[in-house]
Amino acid sequence: MKMHKIFAISMSLCLSLVLLLSSCGQQEAPPTSSAAENPQSQEAASAAEEIKPVKIAVAFALSGTNAEAGKMGVDAVTLAVGKINESGGIKSLGGAPVEMVIADITSDPGQSKQVVERLLADEEISALVGCGSSALMLPVLPVLEKARIPAVTNCNAPGITNQGYKYVFSITHPGAAAGSNVVRCIDWLNNEMGYSYKKVAIVYENSAFGISSAEGSREDAEKYGLEIVFDESFAPGITDASAIVTAMKNSGAEVFIPATYASESKLFIETMRTMDYHPLIIGPVAWPSLAEGLGESVNGILSTGNWNPYTRAVQDNPDYAALVDEYFDAYGYFMTEVSGANYQATWVIKEAIELCASRDGAVIRDTISGSTFENTIMTESSVKFDETGQNINAKAVLAQWQNGIPYAIYPVEYSVAGFIDPKEIN
Repeated sequence: MKMHKIFAISMSLCLSLVLLLSSCGQQEAPPTSSAAENPQSQEAASAAEEIKPVKIAVAFALSGTNAEAGKMGVDAVTLAVGKINESGGIKSLGGAPVEMVIADITSDPGQSKQVVERLLADEEISALVGCGSSALMLPVLPVLEKARIPAVTNCNAPGITNQGYKYVFSITHPGAAAGSNVVRCIDWLNNEMGYSYKKVAIVYENSAFGISSAEGSREDAEKYGLEIVFDESFAPGITDASAIVTAMKNSGAEVFIPATYASESKLFIETMRTMDYHPLIIGPVAWPSLAEGLGESVNGILSTGNWNPYTRAVQDNPDYAALVDEYFDAYGYFMTEVSGANYQATWVIKEAIELCASRDGAVIRDTISGSTFENTIMTESSVKFDETGQNINAKAVLAQWQNGIPYAIYPVEYSVAGFIDPKEIN
């Protein structure tokens, strides 16, 4: 297994991305004189010119508070599209290359809908990958439905798949499954590893992501004999966590379960350590910026995610492990949950188009819905969507940061490392 150190994520798109977009789908015609002298060569050139690229909308926040996730998404799709085109494009469409049409949906849910509406006004777009955040994805759903353009997303709040929309597919597990998995992991620590964690605090961002994840933890806590002694939400963009942390410490909570993004997680954890409060931390996202912000003190924290490169499913497969290394070499940070899910989402769309040999969004949607996609990088190798658009094979996995790397530790069948008591690390 190749070890990587965590690097900061650049918040601007690389020049190489621009070059990729400008070159995507272009073919160099043979010299005019040669084509004129050889009718067969001229016919081949004309046929090549008729193979238009397949356009896929790539809609992520590239500005504002969600820009970190947006860059991860765009980087992943860029890598996937490059590999698709290098391998011959869409063969059932004569080798048509895939062309990305990237749009910054900003970090404002009100803007995401408008941006995607303008994006899908291009009638040549066949599908969409995005939007990185459930709060940004939810307003886009009726737009997809009206345009009859399918989207494969890493977003997993309940509203993504339970409102009856037919043109959205969530490739990751439901948001509540992450919270439920956190509670089951605590039970595993208590019953299999000899610990006795009982009092838990649930703190979550008041957003679709936070609410759904917290609900999963809340529903299962009593079932596993845990006492919720503190349960509090906060508004996105919080800058002072001292009041919440003080109340949480006074509650006697032994476990801190945050449904938070990286910057918020860092704020809470740093505040706790300033107050000399050291509960078991289990739940923040496993993003490189968390490790960058916390430094060595990230070690011991347990993180959840929609996907993880350091699971047995990935690391035991030489091709997938090589892909993880390639991603790191290309972008300077490890392949995150956002990256992995959107990389695979792009390939699902490609394979669906390959199967149906059509650029029509409605036909592609029906193909995605009715197919099983094998040999994927997801935790369970195959991807299959139910009638709501939920990937029924998606699994939640918890990782523990050890030596700056978030290694999967639970469920044990996916683990590549054992649990280490945080008190032995910090």
